[in-house]
Amino acid sequence: MIKKLLIGSFLSFAAIANAQNSISSTSTVAGTATTYTFNLVAGAGGETWNAVSAYVVPGSTLPAFTANASPANVANVDVFLNGSNTETAAYLRDFGSELKIDIEQALPQGTAIKVVIKNVMNPSAAASNQPASIAFQNGNYSNLNNFSTTFNITSATLSTHEVNADSHKIQLYPNPSADFIRLSNFKANEVCSIYDLQGKLVLKQVYDQNKGVDITALSDGLYILKTAQHAYKFVKKSK
Repeated sequence: MIKKLLIGSFLSFAAIANAQNSISSTSTVAGTATTYTFNLVAGAGGETWNAVSAYVVPGSTLPAFTANASPANVANVDVFLNGSNTETAAYLRDFGSELKIDIEQALPQGTAIKVVIKNVMNPSAAASNQPASIAFQNGNYSNLNNFSTTFNITSATLSTHEVNADSHKIQLYPNPSADFIRLSNFKANEVCSIYDLQGKLVLKQVYDQNKGVDITALSDGLYILKTAQHAYKFVKKSK
């Protein structure tokens, strides 16, 4: 039993020791959904309760949740400590591009903090060197330590056709589109499948020669339309 406890303590210490500050985003394309992952090692000065402040790129939109909700009850926000798979007790608050997390315990120096925010909508326009940051704070919301990085938000404007060498024979238009997309020189009654950037099938239709493919049910963002032999990127953008 003692040996197991020692091994468990060593592994826990090793996980904390190997933790490092980082911020990543799964997509930097304007107008698309992304997942942010923040990692921060707590600095000195923790109190009986602490706060974490996570800023996504300015102009982004955080996923909706009820104010003061617990991370365990919010599908799009996860908060973990020291490599645990169990979400920590906390209160979440949305301040535009900032997610404020009040944590119901003291966090000693060296605590590994991980915050995952899913379905963040990127800004609608391209911009360079946009900051994102995470901070460990005391009870007065003063930063005890923080980490930041920058992202380049790229334009979602795409050419009307991509991928296949002979795709000039079939073009997707209009792009972006708010309602219907069409394929020139494309046969009717062929199946068109649409995927999001995570590879999830979100729509499947038989191509209508008169209307094309109805995308009105899709959320704004970047998608991939696949046919039997071709694949095209397009942007759904509401009017």
